[in-house]
Amino acid sequence: MPLTGSGAGNTPPLAIDTRFMTCTNGVCDIAPSSNVFVNNFFATGFLASGGHSPYTWSGTVPAGLALRPSGLVFGSPTTLGTSTFNVTVSDADGSTATGTFSLTVASPPGPTPAGCQTGGVKSEALSGPTFNNRTPSGSATADMTKFSGCGGFSTLSVSVSDVNLPDGTRLWVTLDFGAVGTITLRGRSGTMALYNMGRFGVSRDAVRVYSALPDVGSSVQILIGGSFV
Repeated sequence: MPLTGSGAGNTPPLAIDTRFMTCTNGVCDIAPSSNVFVNNFFATGFLASGGHSPYTWSGTVPAGLALRPSGLVFGSPTTLGTSTFNVTVSDADGSTATGTFSLTVASPPGPTPAGCQTGGVKSEALSGPTFNNRTPSGSATADMTKFSGCGGFSTLSVSVSDVNLPDGTRLWVTLDFGAVGTITLRGRSGTMALYNMGRFGVSRDAVRVYSALPDVGSSVQILIGGSFV
């Protein structure tokens, strides 16, 4: 259900693409199949069609999140429950389209019940080629001591070192290409805030670290892992 806006001429009107959302009564859920936990990293992105690119996004998103002009939304939501908000996209001609969206934030699950076999702690070394005349390295640790087939949750931590970029640079971290956090560099090193994976246990799952946020044109993969052992 595209949300259309202003525009004229033979070009299709500018619209917000909601194909990957669930829309009811004009409100579209931006994370219909995701477990979004309070104070835990979350990321998504808005897409547009029609009009004339480039597109620029604006609006007020739920507390703890930030909306970038590219349409990228990320952060750690701080308020439980369902928030409703408006987002507007404008194109190169000044046409606009506005949509109403929602995000539901839940409490994370509790630990696995006593007596169930947990997954323990597994780690994954991160490596990559020489980058800016240095060879970066890192590690990822999955703590599954509170997770089992009975339920519970697991967490992921990621640290990097010798990343030759300026202090304050934000690196983008993914697990199997799904965003799990950012790392802010200090002295070429940094650690991602602990990410709650919910009811998910790792095995042959690759952590990747990128040199910038995904909407930065110069962003490249600088580190990758293999399997958790």
